Amino acid sequence: MSSSTIGEATTDIAATKEIGHHDVPALRQVAMRNLTAAIAITLAVCSSSVEAQTPEDQVRDAIAGMMGAAGKLDADEFMRSYWQSPALAITFDGETLRGWDAILSEQRKWWSDKNSGIKFEEVRPPEIVSQGSDVATSIQWMNVTSPETKKPSRLVITSVWRKLPEGWRVVLAHETLIP
Repeated sequence: MSSSTIGEATTDIAATKEIGHHDVPALRQVAMRNLTAAIAITLAVCSSSVEAQTPEDQVRDAIAGMMGAAGKLDADEFMRSYWQSPALAITFDGETLRGWDAILSEQRKWWSDKNSGIKFEEVRPPEIVSQGSDVATSIQWMNVTSPETKKPSRLVITSVWRKLPEGWRVVLAHETLIP
């Protein structure tokens, strides 16, 4: 928002006192300019807070959403952070899956039993490194526990994120489960 808009709003407030109650059209015009200035200030504040968030913070937020979805074994919500493209590739324990639709289908199978008791727990916060304005990498360490095993397995995930029009999305990932 420009300083001239703020200045105009201040001038309008002072002018309202001089106009008086009888000049309704002039009061409406002043009120509209003040409303416009208030909206401009609000938009400036809201947009600056979104822009102020670093790529690392934005990816961290996406990972937090994925962790929430994993906790509920919700494959559809989990896959929202992945690039919806046939070029998406994920390698899990030596097997590479390609294409968002195929990966979503497998994810749904893996997490089909909502009462399985599988639990995901971050071992430490993810490491996220910006590789420029539209690419970031992340490394995550998690413990995965199922009711059948007494000792949790370690899951290490390395992902490449790309900023797309719909937001940050995983475009390539490698996951290794260490028993």
